[in-house]
Amino acid sequence: MERQRAELGGGRYEVQAVLGCGTSSVVYLARHLELQRDVAIKVLRAEKVAGEEGRAQTLREARIIASMNHPHIVTVHDVGVLVDGRPYMVMEVVQGTSLERIVGDGFALPVERALEVFEQVARALGHAHHHGVVHRDIKPGNILVSEHSSRRLAAKVTDFGVAARAPEQQRGEFVGTPMYMSPEQALGEPVSAASDLYSLGVVMYRVLTGRRPFDVEVPRELAMCHVTQSLPDLCSVARDVPPQLGAAVMRCLEKEPDDRFASADDLIAALQAVHVHPHLGLHSTATLEPFARIESAPGWGLPVRLAAATASGFAVGWVLGWTAGG
Repeated sequence: MERQRAELGGGRYEVQAVLGCGTSSVVYLARHLELQRDVAIKVLRAEKVAGEEGRAQTLREARIIASMNHPHIVTVHDVGVLVDGRPYMVMEVVQGTSLERIVGDGFALPVERALEVFEQVARALGHAHHHGVVHRDIKPGNILVSEHSSRRLAAKVTDFGVAARAPEQQRGEFVGTPMYMSPEQALGEPVSAASDLYSLGVVMYRVLTGRRPFDVEVPRELAMCHVTQSLPDLCSVARDVPPQLGAAVMRCLEKEPDDRFASADDLIAALQAVHVHPHLGLHSTATLEPFARIESAPGWGLPVRLAAATASGFAVGWVLGWTAGG
């Protein structure tokens, strides 16, 4: 760690702890010594650096994120290369946790809280699509959630490691996370903005039901479930979900891209039209059990308080559980 303190940004950053370890990288909590600001530094693992490929991938991801200045997309501050050739990327630290950690144990978000997250993620995707970028790996682990003092939730999309600009999409690529990938991704066909909306549809389905979409373990078979099987109507599984919301989610899950929403803006309009019946008692002051406990994830260098309202923890759920870009 002492060596990396000297190498990172020419000594501008002081590494304080390991925040998380993924299949392709390690993320550190660090302090920018001149600006006195905490940052998260993602360093590619040595075994993942194959010549110029790993460095080019990190630089490419940084450029994609840097081109999209948006309140619901994690910000990139800097990029560089260690003396051993490993690239690193300096990003903002988001206080809170990943959506994966919130719903990971079968917890379903209250409808009104879920709508806050869904609309913000849709806005982030709409911004990316406007810039010609398809994320290709929307899943709960790549959505960071924090809670403001106003009790409203704030979401940020991260990990554009496998994102593609329209001209870069190639037939035959199997990219993404099988549990959330669109039918066209599973078939190795070129993706579009509609592919991200399908993945968000799967996320919404899981968040509202507390269930994983398909009970299959083999990645390739799981991906093909999105091609051959349809999920039960959302409102038949989660009866407290308003019909308008159920219809919006199921439209995102249409097998044919042309049958989904034409754009993220259209999805946002549908979400904003949802009426949450007051008898459900789902108001923004409702508490979330996952935000009320202290946990330490395996391999983390410091405890993470999930109560984001206290601003005492750092969300690094985006590092864990990567199956594609890592």
